[in-house]
Amino acid sequence: MLTTKSGESVFPIGIGTWTINKSNSNENITAIKYNLLRGGNLIELNYHYDNWESVEVCAEAIKEIDRSQIFIVVAMMGNYNNNKCEEDIETALDMYLEKLGTDYVDCISWGTTIDNLKDPTNYFKTVKKLKKQGKTRFIGISNITCEDYKKYGPFDYFEGLYNFECRINQDNGLLEIAKNFFAYQPLRRNRTSQMNYPLLLELSNKYGKTQNQIILNWIIKNKQINVLLKATDKKHIDENFESIEFEMDRNDYDAMDNFRSEFFDNLQVVFHTPTEEEKSQGKVVIHQVPNQNPI
Repeated sequence: MLTTKSGESVFPIGIGTWTINKSNSNENITAIKYNLLRGGNLIELNYHYDNWESVEVCAEAIKEIDRSQIFIVVAMMGNYNNNKCEEDIETALDMYLEKLGTDYVDCISWGTTIDNLKDPTNYFKTVKKLKKQGKTRFIGISNITCEDYKKYGPFDYFEGLYNFECRINQDNGLLEIAKNFFAYQPLRRNRTSQMNYPLLLELSNKYGKTQNQIILNWIIKNKQINVLLKATDKKHIDENFESIEFEMDRNDYDAMDNFRSEFFDNLQVVFHTPTEEEKSQGKVVIHQVPNQNPI
């Protein structure tokens, strides 16, 4: 189980920071503070988002919060494929630490497909050394195949694809073995609710909840999967938190378990940067799957 340094369990709804930048910093700072006030305590950061701006905005939002009560995940995104691998990783981590005003992060996680690591063994050796030094408490990974997870893992934290329509990480066995699974795009940025699937409409009416709340309740309470969500206003944050404050009937959870999307089931998905030939064949890299729209 993941915990903050103060010993609190990580809340199942983590704070995602995609598209956070300085152009809307006041709004996002207010939202992050409110999210933490409601009980959220995990924040996922990625320097790739607007060239460190999201990190700087989040640093401002949490600067008055007890550091030991926040679980900070930082993503590494570089192409560490040469003899400077160790130096590059430590440089990126030190930049995170400087901008956040802390001497440790809670988790270092590889933030893109593993093919960008030409030497995965050296990368994992380096982050394990940083863990031993106390610069990180845990080590994570994302967007990896089940076979590579078994080869290089286990990991303390996994960030991967899972939602009502996209079940690939369940079908390939990864969901079963990955510890502390955090699903990105669990609502496909509201695209799923816009499909108005009859089952979701029925359950929404039955329980008096939004379709998004039905989906989050099913993922978190029934599938035991955590989620990463970006919310920039109190209404959406409240809606997200309220999604786990009710129970659905077992047969309704079963119906959601049994739902399958023919469109997403038939997508040709790869867990590496696709070649031009693969792109021409319609193959989609795993982290772009949620952005596809059924015809």
